[in-house]
Amino acid sequence: PISVVPVDPLSLVRGLGTQLPLPRDVAPEPWTATPAPRALPLELHLLPTEDGVSNMVRATRVPFCHDRGAFLRIISMLARQQRWAASALKSGARPAAVRLWEVGANLGDCILWATAVLSPWGEDQPAPLVRIDAAAFEPIAVSAAALSRAATELQRRIEGVAGEDVLPRFTVHQVALSDTSGKRTLGVPRHSAAETTGNNCMRQYTGPDGSGPGCDDLEVRSALADDFVFAGGYANSSKVEVPVVDFMKVHVQGDELRVLRGARRSLEQGLICVVLLKVYSMQLGSGGATELAAETVALLQGYRKVLVSTEGEAVALQKSSELEELIKGARLAGPLGSLPAGDLLNRMLVAWHEGQL
Repeated sequence: PISVVPVDPLSLVRGLGTQLPLPRDVAPEPWTATPAPRALPLELHLLPTEDGVSNMVRATRVPFCHDRGAFLRIISMLARQQRWAASALKSGARPAAVRLWEVGANLGDCILWATAVLSPWGEDQPAPLVRIDAAAFEPIAVSAAALSRAATELQRRIEGVAGEDVLPRFTVHQVALSDTSGKRTLGVPRHSAAETTGNNCMRQYTGPDGSGPGCDDLEVRSALADDFVFAGGYANSSKVEVPVVDFMKVHVQGDELRVLRGARRSLEQGLICVVLLKVYSMQLGSGGATELAAETVALLQGYRKVLVSTEGEAVALQKSSELEELIKGARLAGPLGSLPAGDLLNRMLVAWHEGQL
């Protein structure tokens, strides 16, 4: 199978095939203009095997990053805001710096897309909208290697149109962020590496009648998010400054709570500004829905929390029982369950820090 596929990053904004466009008031006006702007082509590196996500990208030529409700909107609205800010600042002023993490990055479709659309393209977007410092966390070696190749190619293309002084920083960490450091055994579903999970893969992907694809075990390295956050600290006069993570997207097939536990110090100190979690992924985690929801909400104390639909409608999360009910519903639905995973269950939990605790 084809293992390198060029895609248009704006296909996720303007729509292509079955991919619906974002609302025009979300994205920067030039991105939705007619004729269409010429964005810098993004080259995605796929797995050379029969893999669900790789096959989808081969067939559609669209990045596999379909969270229209939250992730695509947040990045597009950031771009819109920064275009406005750039017009208000003096010529030559440096754009804002943004530290972006994707935990459970798989082949990097989302974080590569974000880096591409926020970077310079050439004539139609000659300067970066922000100075990106991107980090992708992916424990599977072949997926991390493919992501690294794609990131290197993207940096080469950006340098070709804008020079090395505006290159985004992009780091790929071959590690599973968790609540312990050391080794973990994950189950890799035979139909899709993106759905790798540390939460009883065979039960999830074989099904009660044994007709599912099944899984293969894989031992990977695990680490704490806190270790990566505080590793960026530097001396400033009499204290140590730690750069904040502006946005952390987490999609780890049931390990969301483990990631939050491993980021406990960072969350307590407000060093991660925005956290994005997928509820339908959280339901794969071990333990009861009541305990899972309650601990998630407790770890995000000091953060405002909303549940966002696929159409971008946000409802405040007032108490953990609301999250608990969504987790219970998602567990009935799948991934091999008897109920369809409708829009009600495909909610994103977005939490942002409100300031000093």
